[in-house]
Amino acid sequence: MIKPAVIWTASRAAVLSASAASSFFIPHHDFSSDLLQYNSPISFLVRWDAIYFHNIAKYGYTSDNMTAFFPLYPMLIRALSYFWIPTVLAGVLLSNFAFLLSSLILYRITEKHFSQSHATRACILFCFSPCSIIYSSLYTESLFCLFIMLSLESLLHTRGASFLWLSLASYVRSNGFILAPIAFMEGLAMGSYGLGIFMALLPVLSFFSVQLFWLLTRFPYIKTLPYSYVQAVYWEQGFMEFYKHGKNIPNIIVGLPFVLLSCLVSWNYFIQERRLLQLALTEGKEKVISSRLNILMNRERQKKETVKVKRASVMNVFFFARLFLHFVLLFQIILSIFFIHMNMHFRFVSYNPVIYWELSEIFVKKGFWRVLLFGYVCFGLSYGVLYGAYFPPA
Repeated sequence: MIKPAVIWTASRAAVLSASAASSFFIPHHDFSSDLLQYNSPISFLVRWDAIYFHNIAKYGYTSDNMTAFFPLYPMLIRALSYFWIPTVLAGVLLSNFAFLLSSLILYRITEKHFSQSHATRACILFCFSPCSIIYSSLYTESLFCLFIMLSLESLLHTRGASFLWLSLASYVRSNGFILAPIAFMEGLAMGSYGLGIFMALLPVLSFFSVQLFWLLTRFPYIKTLPYSYVQAVYWEQGFMEFYKHGKNIPNIIVGLPFVLLSCLVSWNYFIQERRLLQLALTEGKEKVISSRLNILMNRERQKKETVKVKRASVMNVFFFARLFLHFVLLFQIILSIFFIHMNMHFRFVSYNPVIYWELSEIFVKKGFWRVLLFGYVCFGLSYGVLYGAYFPPA
């Protein structure tokens, strides 16, 4: 067995080395990071949005466009800097620690509900993902992913803490509250419909508390959510806005393959599980659980691999959690096509474990799928090179 920590370390050695080398040898496309006046071996990790997070952590929200970035991540960086850790180093340590923990949790969940080999493949795909350089930089993706993984693990073990992790995630990124149904499912698993509703409301309230703060202190003159206002005014986001600017044609070329990859992930799942989904709609959850047990036992005989057959209640929770995460992925595919910058798509969905669960099944196939796997890994390394030299995609 390849330990997840070994996979993570190997990925960081490869991606960060490529990014550092490009920063040193390739003339930079943009020199905005020079304004930081921070000369360090890890300064190549401060590019694009990372500059905003650095400045928020160090100086606070000094301009209106910064309010699009949620506060918890820069607040934690600032807290670490009180221990005489430079701001950039604090952000890099925080992001990489969260990335490592996320890979460990992903491995643990996957091993329990699939198999050891499946867990290894999923961990490799996660650590060498197309946006893995972002997970080591001053970006929120790694911390957000950690909180989502912790909420999912809490749900699967009925620990009663998913609402806490999702609330924290909602203070890290704007899309954290859309995963509130995870907390609702945990409340149901604990035996209380009312508790589920209460737990699901807390992440939503976390999101709106940030919006209320900005509405009262920064944007008292607007009649919409501050986040929507700032994204539309400063970041050119809105319905079909992305396609109105010719400069975004390269971003479409970059982003479209990953939107299609997400579509492939969803297609693979719904085709494989279509019988169970039909049973869930027509005959109820007990029939789904019984059928799922039979499938797992058949896979065990076919693969001659140790696959633990879980208790029906645990399988029930995992089946519906996985189904919900796929619907979240579909929702984010729609958002990526019509509302946000398409080149951000994989960053946008990279926290979602169903991507790595499905791709680890798809990429074991031979022929074209191996070529696709090669492209998947190569893009991650190439992105590291481009990021280090301050080239798009952002």
